Amino acid sequence: MPQIRSPRARGAPAVLPTWEELSATARGDDRFAAAVDRLKARRPTLGFKLARQVVRTFLREPSYQKCLEFSWADVIDVLADQAAANRGLAAADEDPAPALSSRAHAALFRPHNQMPCTRETAVRRVGKALELVGPDAPLLLLGDDDLVSVELAAAGFRNVTAVDIDDKVLEEIGRAAHERGVTVRRRQHDLSRPVPLDLYGRYEMVLFDPCYTVPSVKLFLEGGLEMCRRAPGTYFFISVHLMSLLRPGLPELAAQLTGDGLDLLEFHQGFNTYPAPQRLKSLIHLVNRIVIGATTLATEGYGFPYFLSDALLLRKA
Repeated sequence: MPQIRSPRARGAPAVLPTWEELSATARGDDRFAAAVDRLKARRPTLGFKLARQVVRTFLREPSYQKCLEFSWADVIDVLADQAAANRGLAAADEDPAPALSSRAHAALFRPHNQMPCTRETAVRRVGKALELVGPDAPLLLLGDDDLVSVELAAAGFRNVTAVDIDDKVLEEIGRAAHERGVTVRRRQHDLSRPVPLDLYGRYEMVLFDPCYTVPSVKLFLEGGLEMCRRAPGTYFFISVHLMSLLRPGLPELAAQLTGDGLDLLEFHQGFNTYPAPQRLKSLIHLVNRIVIGATTLATEGYGFPYFLSDALLLRKA
């Protein structure tokens, strides 16, 4: 099975990238960059204004309400980022179709905003763990609809704990682990509640892929820090789409990481790949046609078969 490479991997910056740095990665193609500039120079369409009213009135969940904070130009930047990321996958001279996990049927509105990644992404995350810690290292996963815990155990890690709020996800982890002949410790827990005593430990790495809002990232981060007793040297591998955190969210997250004593070791843009369910692809197409008023971002090879997010590797000082 061919590997899907991260189309835009970067080295290890000292600080989080800015919005301008993130959006600049979608501008390598001059023709596309010009189309994006033309769209950003337009006045917001009536469809854009109506869409904001729909979100304000009917979609009360925080991850949708945050869309109200996006400006016209920011929305185009985010769509361009995803279009360029998908184009990058196609330009890798690999057929992405075989990479789809059997779980690619994920619906758009699953509980807790779950959208499982491809198995290849899970394997890439495991590869990062293998670079840093040994097979006896205690590993903690907070939320694991991606089944990374099973991939870690299959790769030889002998002390893997998966914590999830959703019992159905834990059952799925159990079935997958049984099928592959490995063991994963599973525990149901809501991170907004006090940490049970049995979840405290000296974890060497904590991995999570939260909802893409600053409060959600903070919730998972604080839960992981508490469970590992804020031990120096603990690695944190966070999967999050930084542009989804909004312009103000980037410095807010940076301040949080600094306050928690976490050093940024690596940043990889577009590291994680998620098969976009048909309803999500239809929604993006609708946004392009009705809300933005143009098909530019979804034509000339710029489609949206996948959603991509970034990866942060940090270490507790």
